[in-house]
Amino acid sequence: MAIKLYIVKKMNYEAKSTENISIIKEILQELSVNVGVFDENKKLDIKFCINASTNEKKELFQLDVNYRVVLSSVLKNPNKEKIAEIVKELYPNFKNFVKDFYNKQAGLNNLEPPEF
Repeated sequence: MAIKLYIVKKMNYEAKSTENISIIKEILQELSVNVGVFDENKKLDIKFCINASTNEKKELFQLDVNYRVVLSSVLKNPNKEKIAEIVKELYPNFKNFVKDFYNKQAGLNNLEPPEF
């Protein structure tokens, strides 16, 4: 199943700490992904959510990025495996988007996004 087109619908960054997070040595990141299938199984809404915290479980920030994905053909019998394949295809674009955000806007130059 190939992705024909995708757009970023919405991005939300919420700082949960007043600390200067660029000096924290280890930032833990948890990635979650939610997917909605609609328009006769031809479009998906994919939401990537990164929650970051310290080793002491202090929340640092939350980053949500929502994509609208148009598939090249109808997704027949959508199931977890087929949707995971589509998310894996989109993930490198999401990862580059997050790295760019971390470097240019959040000041987190050495932080890599979590792996899918």
